[in-house]
Amino acid sequence: MKIEIGTLTLLALAVVLSGAGCANQTLVQQPSNSTAERRVITYLFSKEEPAKYCNGADMDTDGYQKTITQIATTTTPPGDGTEAELVKTTLGVATTGMCQTVMKQLDFTVASGTVYIPQFGAWAGVSITMCSCKPQVEVNLLRMPNIKKVIWQ
Repeated sequence: MKIEIGTLTLLALAVVLSGAGCANQTLVQQPSNSTAERRVITYLFSKEEPAKYCNGADMDTDGYQKTITQIATTTTPPGDGTEAELVKTTLGVATTGMCQTVMKQLDFTVASGTVYIPQFGAWAGVSITMCSCKPQVEVNLLRMPNIKKVIWQ
């Protein structure tokens, strides 16, 4: 079990312990590991149903992309803080439905400002899913500070 204790809690605990005759005990706060810190992710999403734009008869990826304007935030879980991990976390919250399911299973590569999205297997309805998935992915990844390009392999 891991218990996270903030600096103020430790200071208060030290005061209590020193007042209780335990001043000779040392409390050690582990140094902050910046690669394990949580980060706030701001992402965009659409209030529209993807099926309104991507349903087999109508495949309006550009139209759907224009609806991806709603802003939300979340906090990342502690992790190694790599760009690939941040990409995966961002897509885990910024995508929906089958797109989200697929994105959570992929291992992304990030190099020189480019996110490489690996190939994944096709299924019935993949083109309908990709009609809304591609804009969800690209809109959000291209908002990330060091990402300039997305390549679907």
